[in-house]
Amino acid sequence: MFKVYNTNTLIVKVETDWKCSVKILESDYGLKLQPGDTSHHQRLRDLLEERKWVIHLGQHSVSVGEQISNISKNVLAIKDLVTSAASSSPPASIACAGIITCFSMVVQAAEQHAHLLEGLESTSGLVIRLHVMEDLYLNSRAEKVTHILGDFQDTLVSTYSKVLEFQARAVCYVHRHYSSQLLRDIFKWDGWADLLKKLDDFQKSLDGYASLIGHADINQRLEEILKTSRERDIWTITSARDERVKKFFNLLYTCPYKDRKDRNSKRVPGTCEWFTSHPKFKDWQRNTNDESAGLLWVSADPGCGKSVLTRYLVDELLLNTTGRTVCYFFFKDDFSDQRSATIALSVILRQLFIAQPQLLQDAVLDKLETDGDKLVQSFSELWSILVSASANSKAGEIICILDALDECQDHDRNRLISDVKDFYLGSHKSSKLKFLITSRPYEHIGRGFWELERNSSIIHLSGENDKEAKDISREIDLVIAKRVNDISDQRSLEKDERDMLAQQLTAVENRTYLWVSLTLDVLENIPSFTKGNIRRVMQDLPTTVDSAYEKILNRSSDKDKARVLLHIITAAMRPLSVEELSLALAVSAGHESLTAIRDDVEPKDRFKKTLRDLCGLFVVVIDEKAYLLHQTAKEFLVGDNSSTVNIDISKDRRWKHSILPENCRRKEGGQPFRT
Repeated sequence: MFKVYNTNTLIVKVETDWKCSVKILESDYGLKLQPGDTSHHQRLRDLLEERKWVIHLGQHSVSVGEQISNISKNVLAIKDLVTSAASSSPPASIACAGIITCFSMVVQAAEQHAHLLEGLESTSGLVIRLHVMEDLYLNSRAEKVTHILGDFQDTLVSTYSKVLEFQARAVCYVHRHYSSQLLRDIFKWDGWADLLKKLDDFQKSLDGYASLIGHADINQRLEEILKTSRERDIWTITSARDERVKKFFNLLYTCPYKDRKDRNSKRVPGTCEWFTSHPKFKDWQRNTNDESAGLLWVSADPGCGKSVLTRYLVDELLLNTTGRTVCYFFFKDDFSDQRSATIALSVILRQLFIAQPQLLQDAVLDKLETDGDKLVQSFSELWSILVSASANSKAGEIICILDALDECQDHDRNRLISDVKDFYLGSHKSSKLKFLITSRPYEHIGRGFWELERNSSIIHLSGENDKEAKDISREIDLVIAKRVNDISDQRSLEKDERDMLAQQLTAVENRTYLWVSLTLDVLENIPSFTKGNIRRVMQDLPTTVDSAYEKILNRSSDKDKARVLLHIITAAMRPLSVEELSLALAVSAGHESLTAIRDDVEPKDRFKKTLRDLCGLFVVVIDEKAYLLHQTAKEFLVGDNSSTVNIDISKDRRWKHSILPENCRRKEGGQPFRT
């Protein structure tokens, strides 16, 4: 351990000598001390040299101090011989002893003088060294030596104090008379050797502290460098991984799934409760046990609000939490990217990994490197990734909501049902993967789930059952009440008119959300809202969705243009924007030049009104893109025999052919546009 000194005592002891020395230097020798100035050391050495023992011979002065010291040392070296020779004569012995004592004093005085010079030399360099040590070590940031920094500071202050004491006493020594100096040197009153010994002890202590602090600083600096290096390596690795993850997410973004979800209307308050309050839904929601049913199949007839219900579940009811992740996909028959089960899985995985990035294993990213784009085009690979991620102990509950499974293409739908069935009939003890699937009550879908129902691995909530159908009907009445109130407020209807309108609408049997929406659209556009008109319209209300569609189209301001627009929308491979639809309508007019086409294109905002006048509620605009109102609207146009809606066979089945491709073929056949 290093010795710790009381710096307060040293500072007080030095203060008097230091003040005295400063006064002497300034008054007698004209030396003014400046911070960091060491020139006074040389001046003191010069003064000491001037005061050496000298003999004046005429005009010459000869320094004899060193010679006398050497002679005295030589005499002392043979003192034993001289003492033995003089021992036979007492007077000679006494004289010899006196001479030897004198020579001893001379040697002692010379040694003290040498110690003084040595001290001045060493303290001159020591002050600079102490400054360097203070800068290097006193402000160390090393945590491991924090406890010894105080001891180091005390020792440093003690050393400074001892240096000041030595220098101050040296100044006072030079100021004294020759005889006083000699006397003090002979009897070692100034103790130069002791002062040097203490300074040496202080330096050793400082060196010990400096070694510890220096090593700690180096080690901490090395640790910081290593940490920085590791962080840089981690950042490099993370950055490279982030690029791979970004690429994977881009590949998984196979369709604008959020926009497709938001195509569906938000629920009217009070609706969807037939489902959310149902015991089967509550049982499925509570099921976190691996032995319990993880699949809930919800079936209901067209127009009963299944997609509105699904959007409500996703947006408001089944929200992501710490222990639950909800992913969704809305199948739609009108566009190819919404009919694919592979695209549905890619979208679900994207949502899952965004919500829980820790589930995306490097093995998946490695496979992406080897398989490339084909990875996200493989249903089997994507299904394996989903099952593997759900088995992760950190995954928690994963809910996959699939809306309108009946609108998925046949092969994909069968594959999806088969893999879901195998998953729940197999052994997945650590997985909390759950599915909620909605569809129309088609027999082929029911057959796919039959084995799961037999093994209690599925909950089937059928909206077409009597009780559920009545509950849905009551909620449809809430929608009717809200829409009637809105129309009454807009058209300033009397209370009896309002009541009559609501009563007539709720009296229709087998009403659906879609029928209500279509019928109220017809009512909303009555030119004159009188009691007589209301009665006449009520007598001729459409009783089916098909008849409602017929009325909408029959009210078109230009049936030919409406027909063309419906052809284009139905045949399009993707949703067309309002501008694209306006351009397509202009192209279909048979113009022979680009100028004529440009002149026939309506601005976006104006074309929205034209579209409404031509197609009514048959076509809706969401986020500047045009869609058919419902899957039944497409079935009405193309005569889909798989539909449960009664289709009038007299309708022109050729509506499924687009006018736009015909115009393109006409131009390719040798009739180019003129510019």
